[in-house]
Amino acid sequence: MGVIYTSIILIGQIFFCIGVSFENAYVAIFGRFFFGIGGESLNICMTTLMIKWFQGNELSFSQVFI
Repeated sequence: MGVIYTSIILIGQIFFCIGVSFENAYVAIFGRFFFGIGGESLNICMTTLMIKWFQGNELSFSQVFI
């Protein structure tokens, strides 16, 4: 799932760059929307994986690296 969310972030960033290059605010906003969806979903995915891998004090230490 992390690869899918990272791909969504990449697509959003590409749309944002195209929107800024052609001075089109709607395309830039659309890109930021996709970037935000992918970023927040990736954050949830990473947190879920960390909860599965680490326990107790290790979990709090591992969250420092996000």
